[in-house]
Amino acid sequence: MVWFFRVWCKRVITTKDTKITKFKSTIIRTLRVLRGRGVAALLLALTFLSSCLSAELEKQAEQIKQQDEQIARQRKEIEAEKAQEQKQRDCSRAFRDYFDKAQTAGDGGRAITLYRDGLALCPDDEIAHYELGKLLMERGRNAEAEQEFAAALKINPGFIDAQKQLEAARQGN
Repeated sequence: MVWFFRVWCKRVITTKDTKITKFKSTIIRTLRVLRGRGVAALLLALTFLSSCLSAELEKQAEQIKQQDEQIARQRKEIEAEKAQEQKQRDCSRAFRDYFDKAQTAGDGGRAITLYRDGLALCPDDEIAHYELGKLLMERGRNAEAEQEFAAALKINPGFIDAQKQLEAARQGN
């Protein structure tokens, strides 16, 4: 009889349709089979049935845990994509509203303000840091220019013109 319940339990666990109604009907069929066999057999059957249900619930709990982890990963990926898209929009706006206007500004002070405002939106643009550094050097503000050239080099270590301007700004101090 124990063998019967083990085989039955494996069948219940591996069954794809694990709805409670099917489980109830299986219990009822099993109890009918054991009707004349006594209370001990019924208790034994119920014990095995509950262990089958527990195993199935544990399996489903693990599946839910894995799905929750996958959803959390997907949410992080979506948030990262949104942040990247926002960064691209900010940089586009910085170019349109600030960097391009700074290039054509006749007043050096106005150009410096435009570059700084644009860099507040898009801080990872090495060219804007470089151009701002050049404007600051022209005005004799070498310490500030040094910071801008260093920022440009931090973003792009191979930026040779920024390296040359950084060295010139350091010599000017």
